[in-house]
Amino acid sequence: MGRSSGKPAQPASAGPRQAGDAIGAADHESFRLLVEGVRDYAIFMLDTSGIIVSWNTGAQLIKGYSAAEIIGKHFSIFYPPEDIADDKPARELLIASTQGRYEEEGWRLRKDGSRFWANVIITALHDADGRLRGFGKVTRDLTERRNAEAAREQLRAHEQQLAIERAARDQMAEAVRMRDTFLTVMAHELRTPLTALLGNAQLLLRRTTRDSLLAEREQHNLKVIVDQVERLRRLVLLQLDISRLHAERLQINRTLLDVGALARRVVSEIQTTLTRHTVVYEGPAAPLLIQGDELRLDQVLQNLIENAIKYSPAGGAVRVHASCSGTVARIAVIDPGIGIPPSELPHLFQRFYRAANVDAQHISGLGVGLYLVKELVALHGGTISVASEEHRGSTFTVDLPLASEGELER
Repeated sequence: MGRSSGKPAQPASAGPRQAGDAIGAADHESFRLLVEGVRDYAIFMLDTSGIIVSWNTGAQLIKGYSAAEIIGKHFSIFYPPEDIADDKPARELLIASTQGRYEEEGWRLRKDGSRFWANVIITALHDADGRLRGFGKVTRDLTERRNAEAAREQLRAHEQQLAIERAARDQMAEAVRMRDTFLTVMAHELRTPLTALLGNAQLLLRRTTRDSLLAEREQHNLKVIVDQVERLRRLVLLQLDISRLHAERLQINRTLLDVGALARRVVSEIQTTLTRHTVVYEGPAAPLLIQGDELRLDQVLQNLIENAIKYSPAGGAVRVHASCSGTVARIAVIDPGIGIPPSELPHLFQRFYRAANVDAQHISGLGVGLYLVKELVALHGGTISVASEEHRGSTFTVDLPLASEGELER
């Protein structure tokens, strides 16, 4: 028998194949942990029919399902009804299997039914023999990016719309400027011949009336000419006043003035020209003293009273009521006319505005008289307001500051 050497036996060293298997197992485990730990991407596996066979943390965070809830279900659960009806999930797997991959952006569903905008990549997985073993699916939630892009696009569209509106406003402002320039020039050109025409027509009317040179009908026709030329002259002067307002050249020459006496005089003058209406003045005996421009306030009262008459086509009484209210002198012009719709009241003092219930064919006007009235009252430090009821009439109220004690002592 041979003798033993006395040394313990040594284990045989591992072979190359065993070492490779150990390393491969370690790499596989590391890769599994890497995939499962990714939080920003949903990464999961499908079998060849589309059944979910793996699920990572990112998939749970994005889609809302735990692995236990979703593994074993068909991946079409993530698709909106319209995509299911269009058989989109099956078509995507077919494209991936024939072309190697499929990629798109589209709507997907979370567990709670809410939609999110996803970037989706489906990759076909084959074994060493080329057989299809399933699919790898990577989904990224791009909802925030899409919303940000939509917000930027909305902002760009809003900026473009603002630019269009600015250009339109600029064009409109230029058109208004050209119109105002034309009206101002035309008013200046018309004023001189109209003044001459009116003066000669009035002179002719006085002479023919005094000497009875014309028959009654011709005398009436001549009076119509005088009245219409006077009306045209007043329209021209009105336009010139508006032009001066815009250019801030309309001057107010203030003096101590009894606005009640002024209203009484204007009522008396207008009453002599009326046949179907009466104008009644109501006011205190004591003076209502203000610092004002008599000519401009005469314009205000004339305009308000004439409007009251014009918009009371059935005739009737127009009341001009003067009173003192605290520190203001108040003049109210009250008519029994057609009234003003409530929706029209906020716009009534705008330039060229006429209420919708006005019959333009039978009630003439340009929609500038009340605009001028408001501006003239404002230049006096006062206000004008209106209360109205359709078919019942309107009340226009002008408030002007009473003269202070210091102004009275001057």
